Amino acid sequence: MHEACGIFGIYSTKEIDTFSIAQFGMFALQHRGQEACGVSVLKGGQIRTAKKEGLVLDMFKSISDTGDFMGNAAIGHTRYSTSGDSGTKNFQPFYATNAYGKVHMSFVHNGNLVDFKNVRQELIDEDFPFLGDSDSEVLLRLVQKYFDRGLVEAVKEAVKHVKGSFSVLILTKDGMVAFRDAQGVRPLCIGKLDNETYVCCSEDAALNAIGAKFVRNVEPDTTLENIDVYKIRTESGKRLYEQSPVEADVVIGVPDSGIPSAVGYSQISGIPYEPILVKNRYMSRSFIIPTQAMRERVVNLKLNPIANQ
Repeated sequence: MHEACGIFGIYSTKEIDTFSIAQFGMFALQHRGQEACGVSVLKGGQIRTAKKEGLVLDMFKSISDTGDFMGNAAIGHTRYSTSGDSGTKNFQPFYATNAYGKVHMSFVHNGNLVDFKNVRQELIDEDFPFLGDSDSEVLLRLVQKYFDRGLVEAVKEAVKHVKGSFSVLILTKDGMVAFRDAQGVRPLCIGKLDNETYVCCSEDAALNAIGAKFVRNVEPDTTLENIDVYKIRTESGKRLYEQSPVEADVVIGVPDSGIPSAVGYSQISGIPYEPILVKNRYMSRSFIIPTQAMRERVVNLKLNPIANQ
């Protein structure tokens, strides 16, 4: 099961340790994207943003004054590029400024929009500034266009003009809004730290990481439509044998996501499962690396067969 980008948001009516909470929540979503990450924090009615190429730890280490990132709300993003190049201009959170040049809205997105180029050009023609070339920013500029109607109404209008999958968090000085596409293609959970503090994120693994309550979504420590993902993968392996049985000496799983499916295939076929491929734990995830050539190079370094098996 493949992931693409992770989003995390927390909002409280009181000042909380947004720096640490956002960091721990985003750590739990690192597997969804490792090209870059960023965080925006609401402090004293102002939104501050930090973004950096690399991992969550690298980005938070680069923040020299952590006090600037202690407020009552935050949103964060771990990037896996599916649209737009890997340049810094496409790192999230994106932001919109008001007539006085101050940031009044920060935005993170997981998903893919289709047929968005005409909408993007229309917004450019209307003098809406684009920082990068990703599909995510099109949705932000649409919300910005209709923002004078109020944030919720702006979101309702903006989504009428796009097609595709999306889970989005928007942070303003007045609050945080979370929304998904009508089909719910991209995951999003809602959790609660206490009666004054709410959390939204791509997977419930991030809720668990910060001690919040509620459940929904993807990875073996996560649930999908109330079924844990390990079980889904195991059942997928069983279905694969039913559809495509083969004669073989052993079943091999490609670590890590392929192992439960291989176990399921072995269970129903009677063919023994053997852990023949060994994973180098110090290598990064291969699927979310941007180019095919780089993916192949990492896979060659990442997986090694046990020669005497």
